[in-house]
Amino acid sequence: MNKRKKKPKLIRADANRHVRIKKKWHKPKGMHSRIAKKNRGYRKMPGKGYFADKTTKYLHPSKFMVIEVSNINELAGINAKTHAVKIKRVGMKKKVEILKKALEMKLYVLNPKDIKKYIADAEEAMKSRKEKRKSYKESKESKKKKQQEKKKEAEKKQETAEEKKEEIKKVEKEIQQSSQVKKRTKKGEK
Repeated sequence: MNKRKKKPKLIRADANRHVRIKKKWHKPKGMHSRIAKKNRGYRKMPGKGYFADKTTKYLHPSKFMVIEVSNINELAGINAKTHAVKIKRVGMKKKVEILKKALEMKLYVLNPKDIKKYIADAEEAMKSRKEKRKSYKESKESKKKKQQEKKKEAEKKQETAEEKKEEIKKVEKEIQQSSQVKKRTKKGEK
């Protein structure tokens, strides 16, 4: 049998100096705290696996060694018996790919808990996004077409308006010319 060492009692900083500070451990958060800085001669500050045996140190409670993965290539050297996969912060598409590969390799995945449900939900969400994008593009294209049609109509209206103005000018010129001809004929008669 392995004899475990007696665990040291962790006391909150300055708990021995002041009655108002309880002995229960709190992590020192001060910027100048000597315990947080881990200076010599002061209390020890615990970290990951502080009380653990060397054999179980840094292991997940499921007794697997945690390996963080951010792409499919990192799954290659993982042993399913000793390692657990934890997916880093990646996009949904990449996460689904990693989860599918992990299912194929029969690896233990820490996040998310229910892999198959997550994959189904994610694929459904991606599908709905694609449809939304498609409908958005179609609506955008239809708006562009409508705007182009409006521009063409406006140009046609301008052209017709210009043509009408030109016709009016021609008519006015003809009227002026005919009036001038009448004046000349009247002068000639006198």
